[in-house]
Amino acid sequence: MFEEANRRIKPDVVNMNGDFFDLADFSKYSSDPREFDVMGEIEWNHDLLNTIREDNPDAQIDFIEGNHEYRLFRHLSEQTPALKVLLCDLHGMDVPKLLGLDRFEVNFTGQASLKAFTEADVKKELSRNFKIYWDCLLSCHYPERRKLRIPGWGGHHHKHEVWPFFNPFFGACEFHQMGGGQRRRADFMDGEIWQNGIMIAHCDTQTRHSVFEYIPVQDHCVLGGTYYFREDDEQIFAD
Repeated sequence: MFEEANRRIKPDVVNMNGDFFDLADFSKYSSDPREFDVMGEIEWNHDLLNTIREDNPDAQIDFIEGNHEYRLFRHLSEQTPALKVLLCDLHGMDVPKLLGLDRFEVNFTGQASLKAFTEADVKKELSRNFKIYWDCLLSCHYPERRKLRIPGWGGHHHKHEVWPFFNPFFGACEFHQMGGGQRRRADFMDGEIWQNGIMIAHCDTQTRHSVFEYIPVQDHCVLGGTYYFREDDEQIFAD
């Protein structure tokens, strides 16, 4: 459905708002080692990015770094901090290079480099990961950035919430916390409490007014009058 939206709408900007790569294998949550498939996950995401680029070659693809992308670097800093220094200072490694994003012409927004060592540094740097479009639309990973009172969207919490407010420049506005795009039956968390969804943001760049079209995904979803249904093995509560 996401790919179909990209093909049909031909958006000017495709925004990946963080936690695109889950990297649960390097997380603090206990995970069944039999489920580990780091390369499989990365290659799946590469296939999706390749499809987005092929179907919409003129689109601007923006990637906001989330805390899940940073999991690998956090793991290195906790387990082998000297290797982190070597990768950063000697080889100039960063998140886009490590995750192979360069070849898809992706604009990466990420302040947390390999040099962010302490927990305070990491949180501070990740909170700065945001992008403002046309001086009137805000994209950020942590929804606390809504305090800037700019219409837009955040993520991180895996559930859809909306905060209405008034801005004297943009009028009556909304800020959306997005549902995620991940599989809800993850083996390491109670993912059934999460929500899935994408959003289409329509922006008049002259008046700087926006309309948000949030599309929730349950056992089915509706995009532009077309219904999409999950296959049997994709059902959220399948045995």
